[in-house]
Amino acid sequence: LGHEYGLPKDALIRETAEAMGYNRTGDNVRERIEKAIDWLLKQGRVTVYGDQVVPSKEIGNPEAS
Repeated sequence: LGHEYGLPKDALIRETAEAMGYNRTGDNVRERIEKAIDWLLKQGRVTVYGDQVVPSKEIGNPEAS
């Protein structure tokens, strides 16, 4: 996500799973990544802008609101 402006949540889950070395995104992997995204949202590290999950302004994205 740091290299992109934002990604739809499903794409972010797939990309994260791939970056972690998973060849496919099964239910367990998807659930854990969704929980991590939810935690990042609660911490204010990412925000949802339209259908995109984007880095929050506070961590270097001046266009996020």
